[in-house]
Amino acid sequence: MYSASVRREASFQNQILQYLINSAYLIGFAIHRTLSQCQTQSMAGSRKENSMLNYDLHTHSSYSDGSGSLHDNIHAAEAMGLSHIALTDHLNVNERDWVDEALNELQNEPPAGYRVKILKGVEASLLDSGGTISIDEKAAAKLDIVLCDMGWHSLGFSGDASLIPADQIIERIVECFINLCRNPLVGVVAHPFNFGRHTKVVIPPSEIPDDCLQKIADAFVVENTAFEVMNNAWWWHPLMHPREFTNQYVRIVKLFARRGVRFTLGSDAHGIGGVGNLGWSKYVLETAGVPPVQIVNPDIYLER
Repeated sequence: MYSASVRREASFQNQILQYLINSAYLIGFAIHRTLSQCQTQSMAGSRKENSMLNYDLHTHSSYSDGSGSLHDNIHAAEAMGLSHIALTDHLNVNERDWVDEALNELQNEPPAGYRVKILKGVEASLLDSGGTISIDEKAAAKLDIVLCDMGWHSLGFSGDASLIPADQIIERIVECFINLCRNPLVGVVAHPFNFGRHTKVVIPPSEIPDDCLQKIADAFVVENTAFEVMNNAWWWHPLMHPREFTNQYVRIVKLFARRGVRFTLGSDAHGIGGVGNLGWSKYVLETAGVPPVQIVNPDIYLER
């Protein structure tokens, strides 16, 4: 009797244990499915949020100092899954005007089946502190987007740096930026604050005071000019550790974002391997806390 009773009790306990195991399994499966659904939704939301980052608005070809053809860059952009690519070769004073030739070539681009959208553009240069640039209104009217940089040839800053008192350099930089933004032909300032390599004045981003940055940022906002976060901006300061430069650049981007400035992304690719290479740009924008609404949708340049 005792043995039978023990067996019945053991059988009952086994049933209870099996029930608990099955219940735990079902609960665990439900939790896993819920977490998976949340993760999928989060990833989908993240992809949607980051979709506006999937473009490259600064590339070069053999029309200027790049190594490949326009089609090579377009082909690379399609391979990288980019939504847009801007073809922005240099156009400087006293150099060959390639615009019409390039536009004629682009009549057959992109090939059938390609999804990438093409922006016909140029990278012009600031010629003087008054805002004069190396492209005129007639040429700009043929294009979707005009980038403009400040560099070694910009009079009033680097082009005649030896004539400018050291204590006035920052003031001249502010003046150059403000007048560059006021030029109605300029849509994007290319790699701003690249005052290192190839310029006659080396100025780390940290040396530009907040009040000066605020004046420049306000000009960007008022004139609706975009600030390019160029993927290789650190290259301009070869003597500075890349992490240090990144931290200094994040400071500028964060300040500009808080003032309401809009941003674009560009690789400044000079070969197909650089097209769509935007990891550093995205890191800077994310670290600076730039909201998606302040990242330019390239379609606005195609709708003009």
